[in-house]
Amino acid sequence: PSTSTMTSNEPHDLQCLTIGELEQHAAVHMDKQTRDYYNEGADSGSTLLENSQAYDKYRIRPRVLRDISLIDTSVPVFGARNSIPLGIAPTAMQCLAHPDGEIATAKACKKAGMVMGLSSFATTTLENVATASD
Repeated sequence: PSTSTMTSNEPHDLQCLTIGELEQHAAVHMDKQTRDYYNEGADSGSTLLENSQAYDKYRIRPRVLRDISLIDTSVPVFGARNSIPLGIAPTAMQCLAHPDGEIATAKACKKAGMVMGLSSFATTTLENVATASD
């Protein structure tokens, strides 16, 4: 059972672009126990800190009046074409954050043409995730 206050029909906040904004969004939509689970890093939390620091290094530099009609950002990944050189990392217990959990992530990845890793601590079976991404 999900402890999230978010429903599957609720629209996504398209203004939520930074880790700080995501944390504020979670404070409104998740109970404290679920937020604490996601905010807590394993062991000493070093990977969580490194990931946050790495994310903070990226900046979006707008480029205007450029011809982008022929840009191809796709890359080969495991013999398939990925739309961008990124993928979705395995995240445990996604149904704690949203009732659709890994199924929604798989559908979004399929729609975006991206790869997704499935956590060994997923709240949805591998078979159901695979079916959702067909």
